[in-house]
Amino acid sequence: MLMDSLYGIGENCEKAGELSAEVVSLVMGEPQGKALTLTDFNLGQEATVSASPQGRVPTKAKHKKGKHLAGFGLDTCLGCPYLDECTVKPWKKGYYVH
Repeated sequence: MLMDSLYGIGENCEKAGELSAEVVSLVMGEPQGKALTLTDFNLGQEATVSASPQGRVPTKAKHKKGKHLAGFGLDTCLGCPYLDECTVKPWKKGYYVH
């Protein structure tokens, strides 16, 4: 279900899950010091990250209980001109977005 940002809170998401539905809502506010956010990534089915904003494919992807994680190798992110502005977080063998 696509919803406005005020409806994308925990209780609504839990109730939707009980009905085998998923709530997708906008995020309120401005990005916190980051120019690139999750919306800049290419998303595949079920909101999984299929590529970075630069078109790089993740080296690892995990999906568990409605949560998705995509990992990118060090060479991928360290060579990116947007690394300092990106929402990825350091990981022992690269960077990840959750």
